[in-house]
Amino acid sequence: MLEFSLDLNVAVFTTKNVIENKMTITRISHDKDGAWQFFDELSTNSPTNAMVVSLNEILEVEPTILSVLSKIDEDFYAIRYDKNDDWEIRRQELEEEVSELTEVPDPFLKLKIITGLITLLYCFVPVLQHKIGDDFSDQFNDYYIFFFHQVYIPL
Repeated sequence: MLEFSLDLNVAVFTTKNVIENKMTITRISHDKDGAWQFFDELSTNSPTNAMVVSLNEILEVEPTILSVLSKIDEDFYAIRYDKNDDWEIRRQELEEEVSELTEVPDPFLKLKIITGLITLLYCFVPVLQHKIGDDFSDQFNDYYIFFFHQVYIPL
């Protein structure tokens, strides 16, 4: 646990909903760099919704959160689903690891590999032309141009 002392004038990140609409804070994040963030349940990460205020302004909106701030170490966050719920404190790294595991694979990966192989093969046509003869090169070139214009370009 951290040795608890807070500068009430420290700048913190929050949302317009928390400050202007007095919505309940449902997530408090204490980042690795020491920054504090206070979110409501509806806010998005939109820059138009973000605000930088003093910690004192946050405590004026919701003074009850002071008790949980002392329990949130750097690289942790606290979450609750309702104003009457207890705070759950969690490590932020776990959330980052889950998002890394759920990354969506590139849907065009196979197409990129096939196109790369065809391009590589096309680079070897002069070598094949020299070894096999001019007829092979002309025939292969026609197939490559057909494939390139009919399949690759429309995508």
